[in-house]
Amino acid sequence: MDKKSQHENILKLAPQRSEVNFNLEKNAIIKNLNRVLDFEICCRLGWGSRTSDHRLQIRTGICDLFTDLTAEEIVQVLNLEFRPKVTGHFISISHCEIMGGFAIADHNIGFDVIEISRLSPQSIGRISSSKEMQNCPDPRFLWPAKEAVFKLADGKYQVLSEIETSGWSEIQSGLFRFQNSAFVGYVFTKQNLLFSVCFNA
Repeated sequence: MDKKSQHENILKLAPQRSEVNFNLEKNAIIKNLNRVLDFEICCRLGWGSRTSDHRLQIRTGICDLFTDLTAEEIVQVLNLEFRPKVTGHFISISHCEIMGGFAIADHNIGFDVIEISRLSPQSIGRISSSKEMQNCPDPRFLWPAKEAVFKLADGKYQVLSEIETSGWSEIQSGLFRFQNSAFVGYVFTKQNLLFSVCFNA
């Protein structure tokens, strides 16, 4: 994936066949997300956990995106025991029941996708403080936000409740920003799904 292709896909779910379409206008993203420089998100309905080999399919999708992977890199990406690595890129994987996917950037990134219907007040309450739930535009945003941070931090946190989000704001219609001193992230919805991406501050 060359730099031009990355910049043309600043925030994009790249579907095929029956997949969900989601695109944000490039100029609007650059104008409103000063921190976000370069990343791509690819998701497919066939990569959800309803498919028995969804984890391998997601990783095969990563390999398909790059045309110049070495044999060692392919083996590493397809190894389900480790976070996938590609020289010069950071990759974060997520899946829920109906969809799976990955985010790629040339800097550290965390990514999460989840069905809105699976998020209950009880589950959100277990991972969030009352202050967080009051300050968040929709408490359900806290789950994918914290999952994305958890993946970004790569071992810094033991449980989601250790992560504290703040500074929530809607920076454009349907696109929400959150942060703390260590990270900045974004949450958006598409149909019945919530998506979140997160970066180091």
